[in-house]
Amino acid sequence: MEEILFWLCVGFVAYVYGVYPLFAYVAARVWPRLVQQGDVAPSVTVIVPVYNEEAVISAKIQNTLGLDYPKERVEIIVASDGSDDKTANLAAGYSSSGVEVCHFPQHEGKTAVLNKTVPKSTGEVVLLTDAHARLESDALRKLVRHFQDPTVGCVGGRKQMVAGSSDAPSQGEGLYFRFESFLKSAETRRHSSMGVDGAVLAFRKNLYIPLPAYCADDFFLSMKIIEAGYRVVYEPGAVAWIGTARSLRGETERKIRTQTQLLATLPALLPLLNPLRSPVWWQLLSHRVARLWVPFAMVAALLLSFLLRTHGRIYLSALLIQVAFFLLAALGYILARWGKRTALTSAPLHFGLAHWAVLAAWLRILRRGREGVRWAKTERIVEESRPT
Repeated sequence: MEEILFWLCVGFVAYVYGVYPLFAYVAARVWPRLVQQGDVAPSVTVIVPVYNEEAVISAKIQNTLGLDYPKERVEIIVASDGSDDKTANLAAGYSSSGVEVCHFPQHEGKTAVLNKTVPKSTGEVVLLTDAHARLESDALRKLVRHFQDPTVGCVGGRKQMVAGSSDAPSQGEGLYFRFESFLKSAETRRHSSMGVDGAVLAFRKNLYIPLPAYCADDFFLSMKIIEAGYRVVYEPGAVAWIGTARSLRGETERKIRTQTQLLATLPALLPLLNPLRSPVWWQLLSHRVARLWVPFAMVAALLLSFLLRTHGRIYLSALLIQVAFFLLAALGYILARWGKRTALTSAPLHFGLAHWAVLAAWLRILRRGREGVRWAKTERIVEESRPT
């Protein structure tokens, strides 16, 4: 029985990170569903939700004003969620350039701000983007060209880390971003990407629905658009550059917060897991839901390989490989706390932190329920090397 359980755990992890991506790639090649594209220029409202972003808001507005898109077709709204620094005043200084500031006195969270701001927007398409994200000048054009296809309701771009110092704690995310980009591209060719990034997210305004306070806004909105009968498309050419997190603790808390929001959001998306009604049930189950159980399978596999270490070399080898991996992750964590990084420990550290965050999110959601979900910004290294 222990051997059966061990191989089930190993097979489950292998399916999530190996078999499913391969199947998704093959399915996209064999049964592609292409997206119509066109040189269209719908009216666009760019919304930047902010909370105490005085250090970056001016650069963000200048970056947005520099987008290669007809100026008369763009509305820019800075939505301040109870900022008590100079964010709103600095943004108001760009009113002559057409920037509108919606300052809400109470700090209620990102979803509350969006629920108040999106209905007031005038664009046919709404582009959500973070204050720390620097968009490539052609990002907006590359996003909206997919709306030529009437079946497309939402388009997400690609988040890219700015190459900062070599000891930045989030550098290990580079491999993860490339893996996710590959997977989202494959899912898009089949039907829809299972998630988009709030740093660069465009959707048809008429498809917006009020967001619950507890939800992961980008994931919830994109999945509800699929539920409404539209497609969610990933456009890797629409790039948003962001700086790395200032601290390992801040990056870890961001991961925990993201996974907690995902756990709180999934019950509202159960219809999309129905094989008889949902065109994306397999993708959602494999890409999003299954990952929430991977940490438990990893822990079980480690314990079972320890119990089976005398039952054959394969189990002893499996135990040694797992122990070595976790030791590298622990070493990477220690080095990162000291401000150091090595190529050998970056991937194990990021993989380990990602799954630790899932475990911590389970604990948080079980202890606090939806009250454990809060919007908080991650302090990031401000990089000016990337041209805007």
